[in-house]
Amino acid sequence: MTWLCAALLAATLLPTASIANAQRRPIRDRVGNRGSEQEHSLQVDGRTRSYLLRTPRGHGPRSTAAPLVIVLHGGGGNAQNAERMTGFTRLVERERILVAYPNGTGRQARNALLTWNAGHCCASAMQEQVNDVAFIDALISKVSREYAVDPARIYVTGMSNGGMMSHRIGRELSHRIAAIAPVVGAVFGDEQPAASPVSAIMINGLLDESVPANGGPPGGPAKGQWDGTPARPNVDQGHFWARSNGCPATPTSSDTRQAITWRWLCPAGLGVEVHQVKNVGHAWPGGQRGSPRGDDPGNAMNATDIIWAFFKAHPKSRATGSPLGGAWRDDYNVRYAINDTLFRQGARLRYHVLSWQTDQQYLIARNDAGNPADRGLYTRIDWMELPGMPPYTWAYCLTAYRAPTADSARATPPADRSNPRKGCNGFPFTRMAPDSSAAQ
Repeated sequence: MTWLCAALLAATLLPTASIANAQRRPIRDRVGNRGSEQEHSLQVDGRTRSYLLRTPRGHGPRSTAAPLVIVLHGGGGNAQNAERMTGFTRLVERERILVAYPNGTGRQARNALLTWNAGHCCASAMQEQVNDVAFIDALISKVSREYAVDPARIYVTGMSNGGMMSHRIGRELSHRIAAIAPVVGAVFGDEQPAASPVSAIMINGLLDESVPANGGPPGGPAKGQWDGTPARPNVDQGHFWARSNGCPATPTSSDTRQAITWRWLCPAGLGVEVHQVKNVGHAWPGGQRGSPRGDDPGNAMNATDIIWAFFKAHPKSRATGSPLGGAWRDDYNVRYAINDTLFRQGARLRYHVLSWQTDQQYLIARNDAGNPADRGLYTRIDWMELPGMPPYTWAYCLTAYRAPTADSARATPPADRSNPRKGCNGFPFTRMAPDSSAAQ
């Protein structure tokens, strides 16, 4: 198992005009300026999962909402390894962000030789079909309950196996993730499009033997830990996210002394980029080696600053057309907080809005992983106006709340608005009145 510490560690990078100041500056003060440090654990699918969390000093649940960056270690690494290699912790105080370093799973004790189930890779996490997507979903929910997190600025990056996992999280948690940054990661050609847009910047090294630039079977000492599915060429990562985000199929490209770059002209607020760095192998540029035998990351550019600049420029595209934003209370004095991306009922129920259909007065949402029941399933909420019924101004029906997919929730027959007393699955619609004291 010594293969992984040396082999599945991360990637490469390239300069762009907007982030040129990140070039030729190595990562320093890698674990300095770390703010507050906490180690956390939670139960997911019968497993105890853990993560390291860095927060700005003094940040709490009533602070100004801050971005959350999740950094996934490479295969054979762990949370501390990811922190040391990438240096993201040094941004915690300067940028006022939260950074979470989760641990994968493994067969050894003391967080050694951990991997992620990214689908086609890697090792025991893949073989045992560990539900790492549910873990990250639960982590986001837990951190968001305990600290003020901006739901429009949740980002995921990772290296190698962690980069592949970043792709999977972007696809399967697209309702929560604003942008991803896989470093020396890959796609395999059988991935399903994300349900919601997610910006993506991919960074690979042209000299990478573990994740070949032109695709094909994996190389390096960890090649036996994949399932045998050949990876697609590096640039196909961009093609995948361009299709998923509705970007034109043909990117612009440039070839400089340092890197080859592809950029897609995406709709406003979205970005898709692929950077292949020349003279770089399987490493995190400007960071530290994953192991003594790992590829040299070099000092030509600072991958962490480049990724953070991309993240800052790409918050989550808001769901459009929300007419219900604000604070409310219902017939039973339960308080609600609703915005473009979140429908929150009381203190425990959260629904992450995927789309608003204002012309037909319904929304589709995914149930939060922390909800007491029906977590991770999909919900349809129909609403109607209530003219002449002060203080109530509108009413809603939880028409479907345990649909297996967003499409099946959307296909649920609408509530009967002509019969507000029994038109909600045989029950009354829930009436809503403004409440300025509701939790925001």
